[in-house]
Amino acid sequence: MKGEVIETKSLDEAFKLLIKQPVGARLHVFSPELDNVGEGFYEGLSSQSSKESRYVGLRDVIIVAVDKSEGKTVATVKICYKKKTSFVKVLVSRMFVQLGGGEESQVKETAGLLVDFCIPRLSVN
Repeated sequence: MKGEVIETKSLDEAFKLLIKQPVGARLHVFSPELDNVGEGFYEGLSSQSSKESRYVGLRDVIIVAVDKSEGKTVATVKICYKKKTSFVKVLVSRMFVQLGGGEESQVKETAGLLVDFCIPRLSVN
């Protein structure tokens, strides 16, 4: 098979391509928040987060659907995490602050929980 990979810069572009096929992305993972999602929504760190909460890093996911639920935009993603594959509903509008390194911690940028969108386009030619 031959193909190409399309990388999008915004969530809106990724959602437009999601109509035709699943979209790859990376999810910012916080533990134990992701472990405790259950049937609810994953929103990264929240006001209910405990002192044991920690940033795990980025994990590859596949966005399989985007819906409105309880007035919020929610992406359903397939993730392999801790040797278990599951589907998690991620709040798309949720943002968090990434801090810069060095001696002085300062705000580097705000980021969504889902980043680095890519769409493989395969062909048999």
